[in-house]
Amino acid sequence: MKIVRITLHNFRSIKDISIDMNDFGLLVGQNNAGKTSVLTALRMFYEEGGAKYSKDVDFPKFDVDDEESWIEIHYRTSPAEQDQLKEAYRD
Repeated sequence: MKIVRITLHNFRSIKDISIDMNDFGLLVGQNNAGKTSVLTALRMFYEEGGAKYSKDVDFPKFDVDDEESWIEIHYRTSPAEQDQLKEAYRD
């Protein structure tokens, strides 16, 4: 599986962002631009027993349109990987 897009909604300093991924990626930006927020979101998504979401820490401190916070990751799979997925998750 290859990650092709990461989307964050109401997470730390980020209201809404979608990041298209290529074979190599680099997060570059000014201080407080959200680089660490993106990495923390990925750690929360992947690390079992690692970083846990806390509304007090991870929900934005600015005005938002809703009370939801989520991380969405889109993948590209090979035909062999598609065959191993449950039918409901196949393309």
